Amino acid sequence: IVHVLLPHAPYTLDTDCKVKPPGQWSRGTRPDRPVTMTDAAIYSGYWDQVGCMGRRLNTLVDIILATEAGKDATILVHGDHGARVTLERAAGENQDDLVQTLFAVRTPASKGAVIAEPKVLQDLFLETYRRQFP
Repeated sequence: IVHVLLPHAPYTLDTDCKVKPPGQWSRGTRPDRPVTMTDAAIYSGYWDQVGCMGRRLNTLVDIILATEAGKDATILVHGDHGARVTLERAAGENQDDLVQTLFAVRTPASKGAVIAEPKVLQDLFLETYRRQFP
């Protein structure tokens, strides 16, 4: 089980996981921590760091699956929240940004599916766990 702590603000890494110059670091804006960057610049930094994390995570999963025990492994990866770049925005505006997160499960029998409706992360985790370990 991997709880993805990256990307977390500040967004300091480029897509190759190299540290950007400090003037290019970004973070979401909060009422108590305003920023001068545009939303587009903040999202750019966020998605650069997501790209870094995705490649690192894929490498880790490939290493696990290459082992004998890994072939039968259940791998669950989740984040704790979405980008939250625009947290202070009015209700109803960019709300997906506050709650969307990654939740991925790979099992030996996985066929791949996407859950379209909103789910509480803890409930989804429990449902997945109970399906795998009745």
